[in-house]
Amino acid sequence: MMTSAEDIYFFAHAAIRDAAYQLHMPSERARLHELALAVLEDALPASALALVAHELAEHARLAQLGTTRFNDHFGLREVHWLQQAARHAEAQYRNLEAAQFFERVAAHSFAFDDLRADALTDAGVLYWFAGRRAEAERALTQAIRAAGDDRSRRIRALIERGVLYRDVQDWPRAEADLREAARVADSGGTPRQRLRAHGNLATVIDRGLPLDDVLALYQPIIELARELGHRSNEGVSYQQIGTACRNLGRFDEAAQWLQKALPLIQAANDPLNEAVALAALAETLLHREAGDRRADLSQALELYRRALATNAEIGNLPQQCGALVGMAACYRGLGLMDEAERYANQAIQLAAEVRDPASLANAWRELGRQHEERGDDAQAERSYSYGVFAIQDEPELDSACELLLSLSRLLARRGVWEEARMHAQNAQDLAEDRQAFAKAAQIAAYIEEITQHKTTPPSARTKILKRG
Repeated sequence: MMTSAEDIYFFAHAAIRDAAYQLHMPSERARLHELALAVLEDALPASALALVAHELAEHARLAQLGTTRFNDHFGLREVHWLQQAARHAEAQYRNLEAAQFFERVAAHSFAFDDLRADALTDAGVLYWFAGRRAEAERALTQAIRAAGDDRSRRIRALIERGVLYRDVQDWPRAEADLREAARVADSGGTPRQRLRAHGNLATVIDRGLPLDDVLALYQPIIELARELGHRSNEGVSYQQIGTACRNLGRFDEAAQWLQKALPLIQAANDPLNEAVALAALAETLLHREAGDRRADLSQALELYRRALATNAEIGNLPQQCGALVGMAACYRGLGLMDEAERYANQAIQLAAEVRDPASLANAWRELGRQHEERGDDAQAERSYSYGVFAIQDEPELDSACELLLSLSRLLARRGVWEEARMHAQNAQDLAEDRQAFAKAAQIAAYIEEITQHKTTPPSARTKILKRG
């Protein structure tokens, strides 16, 4: 019997096709899915199977429904193809989709503790890339529990959760997780695990250290990275030393360390850390006052563009926020205020979407500084106040302290002494709570100036280069 084009059209319609499918008994539908799974696995080349991995996982899942036969083959096939679907989505930087597949793997009854711990850790990392902080923290916490006494998996999950806490400036919890990871790694982990644990721990405890102590902290990590041939880890250590130099105001040395780091990280094909190093070098040039400011700002802007593009390519949303704030600051420094405001607003929107409080605070602070540069003190005060309000539940942030100081300086310049002193006192309290005693001492001296009504607050503004 010939099949007409009209018959083909009607059967292809989703509702008609579903109705025909539902006419089959559940056991018959299960056998059809079993057949479809077998045909696709046998007929498709290996290179094509990953493209339909989710479909294969669904056939394996549905082959188990509506039948009284006990056969763990299909459960195992479902887990296998869910893993393949997750890896394929991850390779395409579809991070949220990949994270959700990994969570399905972890929740499957055929996923044992080792597989569950791995899948939850992968899900946590990818959720954070996708800007889902709560989901990331939940998955990584579950991964640590699922790892149990499995040293290798426990180390990895602790490191990834510690890195998440570091990224959002939750320093106490970041240090706690990374110290525990280092302790476990030292008690019987592999050299690679020791390198990752101690390398990431160093990025948390190097804050506020003198340069000699920073160099001493990273030297054994650099030596171990060289011994293992891990060029990216060696480069990241140089990057952190450069960042420490920048924080100490030694900008030329910082640029030298960061320029030494970049080729090593790039040679290792590590786009995540390459983007971080690009942004760190850009920030160094942004804040370096000596030399050709226009050239430094233009180069910093290009580096931020590259960091933004790399983070967009790998789907890392939180890191995109920092690049957007940096670009806004560069445009402000170059006197291109409309462009500066556009990028600051983009950063505010993205940081709010991904719930990254540190980037949100920095973006609001940047927007406030732009309004100050324009001479619009009312809008500047509003922006700083919005920033303080937006992160009121995250008082441990370094950015919270800086926001309060920016607001205080603005009010002091306008002669609103009492409010200026109140905000400065809050900033000092935050610094002391975080044991940033050098910063607290600087703020105390500033408060004394406010008290005496003779403030000449240190300007945190980037010098504007007028177009001409």
